Amino acid sequence: METGLEFAKKALRLEPVDARSFSPLALAYIGDAVYELAIRTRVVSRGKCPGQQDA
Repeated sequence: METGLEFAKKALRLEPVDARSFSPLALAYIGDAVYELAIRTRVVSRGKCPGQQDA
């Protein structure tokens, strides 16, 4: 069974890359994206929550 990462690599046709070839700014950008995804996953996994209703 494929993991999500393996599926994404195949679907996007990603080639292996040495992380040392990226600039520090590019690595920070990638890190921010990973952090945002982790936070969004945590918020969504908590289930339904009521939305704000306008009067």
